[in-house]
Amino acid sequence: MITQQKQQAKQSSVPSANTIKTVPTVRPNIGRLWQQTRKTLKGRFILLAVCIVIVALVQTVFFAHTFQQVSSDLTTINSGSIPSVDAAQAMAQYIEDIDAKSADYLATAALTTTVPCSIVGTAFNPGSLTVHDCDDRNISAEIVLANQQLYLAIHNVTYPGERTATERITAGFQDYMAQIAIMRHEYTLATTKSNLKDVHMQNAYKAYLAANAILTTAITTKPTVDAAQHYVYDEQNLPVCTINGQNVAPTVWPLGSIRDNLDCLSSINYTHLYAAYNDTTNFLGYTVILSIIFCLLSCLLIAGITGYTVTMTHLSLILDLPLLYSSALSLVLHLLCCLRNPLVATELLGRW
Repeated sequence: MITQQKQQAKQSSVPSANTIKTVPTVRPNIGRLWQQTRKTLKGRFILLAVCIVIVALVQTVFFAHTFQQVSSDLTTINSGSIPSVDAAQAMAQYIEDIDAKSADYLATAALTTTVPCSIVGTAFNPGSLTVHDCDDRNISAEIVLANQQLYLAIHNVTYPGERTATERITAGFQDYMAQIAIMRHEYTLATTKSNLKDVHMQNAYKAYLAANAILTTAITTKPTVDAAQHYVYDEQNLPVCTINGQNVAPTVWPLGSIRDNLDCLSSINYTHLYAAYNDTTNFLGYTVILSIIFCLLSCLLIAGITGYTVTMTHLSLILDLPLLYSSALSLVLHLLCCLRNPLVATELLGRW
């Protein structure tokens, strides 16, 4: 009997499906929320504060993107273009100097007077030497310096066409040094250095002319060819190069001289350097204009909040003087920050 009463009590305590009430889901009423925000003083202040935060966030994101782009352009200029341009110009200077000293090497063979000599790229002082002997030492020194700059250019390949240009310069410089080595060897074999009819001296002059042709006309070693006798390069879609103010087709400049390929290497890097510089300048120009707009908008919001505070609280201008003074100071500091003059802003803040 007792167990039956307990079971009946348990059954009566469990609510039936008909007695369970569902809790209605509360959906935010955007229209009512907007009316509360627009009509109440607290809501209006919150809305104005949110507007200022949004403007500040947009300005921050814009500045971050701009500085990131400028940093990328400056990295392109500093790491990609400038080292290769410097290396190409230094190589051109050293090889041109080698060529001039090689001609002097042969032309001053009969001179025996000594002059003070300095070795390019070093602080070593060999003392007084004949012009021929001084040229001989400088040729060796500048070959080393030119190879050093070629190494730097090869290890700084960044843009299309640079690899082909450095490969052609390497091949041409090897041909050039081979002819200079032949010139110096034939010179040492000559019995009378001033005798132009000496066979070895004639061979030395021929080797110099061959080296000069490699520098100024065409590189002797040609690129590899395919089955159709077309030249094959490691790069596809070689760019057009500007050499001596003229655009040279990508099928032409790799077959040119050392000088042509050096000029092409400089032209490729200068093109990208100039594009990155223009991109940086444009971004900075847009940044200045938009920063002025954002600063003016922020100042208007601050001034609006100040005026709105005075109006809605029904205070007199005299009683609200500290508030107006603080708002005016905020406006001035904000304008000074926009004008990027933090020293003046710090001084005013110290006085306040």
